[in-house]
Amino acid sequence: CVYEIQTPEEEIDPTETNFYFDDKIVGYDPDCANGVGWTWTDTTQTKVEFCKEACDELKGGTVENIRATFGCPVVPVE
Repeated sequence: CVYEIQTPEEEIDPTETNFYFDDKIVGYDPDCANGVGWTWTDTTQTKVEFCKEACDELKGGTVENIRATFGCPVVPVE
C-alpha cells in the first residue's frame, strides 16, 4: 500500500499534509507504529504508505476516493 503522490507545487511542507479516504481523514502514523494511518516512506515526501488497517480498508474495496490536502497541519492518529 505504497503510493507515489503528485504534489501541486515544488515546495510542500510535509507537516501540513493530510490524506482522506472518501471524506474520512486518515491519521498520520509515523513509521506505522500503531498500524492504522499513513507514513512517509522517503525523505523527499513523495511516497506514502498506508499502514495495515488503512491498507486493509483500501484492499477491501470500500474506499472510492483517496485524496491529499496540503497547507493544514497534519492530523495524527488518535
